[in-house]
Amino acid sequence: MNILYYLNNAKNYASILKGIPLNEANLALAKWVVRAFYKGKQIRIRFRGKRLHHRDHTLKCEASTFDVYVIN
Repeated sequence: MNILYYLNNAKNYASILKGIPLNEANLALAKWVVRAFYKGKQIRIRFRGKRLHHRDHTLKCEASTFDVYVIN
C-alpha cells in the first residue's frame, strides 16, 4: 500500500488519511504512520461505506474504506 497516495488524497479535508481500503494490514500501517508523525496525539478511525444499520454510522463489518483523524 502506498500511504503517501492516501495522505495526498486527504488534502482540504479534516482527516489525515482518507479513503484507505479496509483490511487489517492497511489499518495497522495507517495507525503506525500517523502515530509516528503525531506523537502523543489521539487518533480516531472512521469507517466509510454502506450504512445498513444506522443512517449516521458505518460499522466496521460494513465498511469498504476508512479515514484517520488526529484529535488535538
